[in-house]
Amino acid sequence: MTLAVAALLAPAAIHAQDDSSDQAAKRQEQMMDRQKRMEAQKVAYLTREMELTPEESKTFWPVYNKYRDEIDKLDTRRDQALDLNNQDAERKISRDELEKQMKSKFEMERSRIDVDEKYYGEFKNILPPEKLLRFYESDVQFKRELLQKLGSERRGVSDDEMMERRRRMRDAAPQQQQQIQQKSQ
Repeated sequence: MTLAVAALLAPAAIHAQDDSSDQAAKRQEQMMDRQKRMEAQKVAYLTREMELTPEESKTFWPVYNKYRDEIDKLDTRRDQALDLNNQDAERKISRDELEKQMKSKFEMERSRIDVDEKYYGEFKNILPPEKLLRFYESDVQFKRELLQKLGSERRGVSDDEMMERRRRMRDAAPQQQQQIQQKSQ
């Protein structure tokens, strides 16, 4: 989610550098408000998709928030490393430096897996297996839908238009497959 939020907020952050400090502060506040709204939407989405009971919610969300804090810290480290890598790409770097960067990348991925495994152990003490599976699936689906929505907003396409396009593509797929089969016979 952090990447999606960063992609959403980056243009506003760049623009804020050119504005006066008052305008920059206002833009920063707007970005924070939008991020809070997206987080609230995610909580509502996951709660609904996982069918959490009030009791499960009471124990799940505090652990989830700690999990997100750790993941966000790792994502920040990764983003900073990517910034350095992009700066390095502008100059010629040695093979040793490239190897060091790759090892660092693998270490960050291992750290992410360690955090995922750690919290999986905690989540499975809170939720039954079927809800835990729904959590992981719903988390990915929420990110996917958020990215699609952000892409639609940038292209100026409404949610209804995007849904209609998807429906038409889904409906057309069987007809296209049938036409291909007829041509091959």
